[in-house]
Amino acid sequence: MSQAESQAAPALDYGEVKEVTFLERLLVQRRWTLAWTITLICTMLAAGLAMFHLYVAVFGTPEGRSFRTTHPSVMMLLAVLIHPLFRNSHFEPILRPGDPKNALRALGFAVDLVLVGAVILVHVWTMWDIDAFQLRLGSKDPGDLIVGTICIALVLEATRRTVGVAMVCVTAFFVAHALYA
Repeated sequence: MSQAESQAAPALDYGEVKEVTFLERLLVQRRWTLAWTITLICTMLAAGLAMFHLYVAVFGTPEGRSFRTTHPSVMMLLAVLIHPLFRNSHFEPILRPGDPKNALRALGFAVDLVLVGAVILVHVWTMWDIDAFQLRLGSKDPGDLIVGTICIALVLEATRRTVGVAMVCVTAFFVAHALYA
């Protein structure tokens, strides 16, 4: 391609917009707000999970059950906090003066808090007495069944928030297939 042809060719415009990362937003925003606190928690969780996986890469995996529950628990927390219910982003305020959707957003925030508590409950349940949990493997303890059902529901909700309803439908189909086929 000659120099004249390269100058005549139009530049490609992809319409890309630079997104501000959580850490950049934390450094720029100086006010202590709920969105700032959630951003700080998400940043700490994500960095902690990265450090956890680097530690595992260097020193080897811990006990299998604890390793396999820590990663999904942190990822479910991030999914619930980053993709709140009835709001486009966790940066969007919950209450706006005079907005008729305030009650709906407040309800969504309450549901998000319940989901965060449920994720913590599931993780604590599996980690509390890991040896006894391992010995119960295969037996149908009612507490384990309840917590397992809550965990499946949490994974489906985190999937719905991050990927979409289509993946939840595919997953639900295969869960039903595994149970009843």
